[in-house]
Amino acid sequence: MIPLLILSKDLKLIENYIDKLKVGNLFLKISPLSKEYSIEDIKNIKKEAKIYNPKTRIYYLENFHLSSIPAQNSFLKLLEEPPSNVQFILSTNNKNGL
Repeated sequence: MIPLLILSKDLKLIENYIDKLKVGNLFLKISPLSKEYSIEDIKNIKKEAKIYNPKTRIYYLENFHLSSIPAQNSFLKLLEEPPSNVQFILSTNNKNGL
């Protein structure tokens, strides 16, 4: 599935869009364990995404601009080649942060 990048400062608009995607799918909202997404957070997401599940899984990483550059680089391969039934959605209010 093609990953999505949502760029907006309107949080209500993002929430409405995300709510529509939740219907009929396994939806997982991911938040960083600290103030930013770390490499360890990304490793955990990679492990989770590789587990087979017949239902479509949507991983929503809110405010992904809060991730470190090493974490973004670590996530890139998975983002480019996700498992067939997994979709990633990244949101940011700062396109220059990615």
